[in-house]
Amino acid sequence: MSPGKQIAITLWFFGNREVYRSVADRFGVSKDTVWNCVFEVALLLTEDAHRYIKWPELHQMALFEREFRQLHGFPGVIGAIDGSHISISAPIENPENYINCKGFNNITRNL
Repeated sequence: MSPGKQIAITLWFFGNREVYRSVADRFGVSKDTVWNCVFEVALLLTEDAHRYIKWPELHQMALFEREFRQLHGFPGVIGAIDGSHISISAPIENPENYINCKGFNNITRNL
């Protein structure tokens, strides 16, 4: 299978809430193939993570901390990570307020 298709399968799997069987049907491959693609691409990404994920230099950290404190009032913080969506049953009151961009009911847990 081409590297492009392996990456497409992996990105689809990471970016959507689908089980292996659905991804396999979507791309015309077996569930095992999807699992292998996701595993291999994830392994390659983690081996090279140091090339893409870097901590800021000390002088940058001080600048980020000062800016974050001024903007948000939290000392000792240099940044924030987005939240994660946790699927829930639709509440009785105002269920439309709990639908996220993917179209399912959720609450957000900030990390």
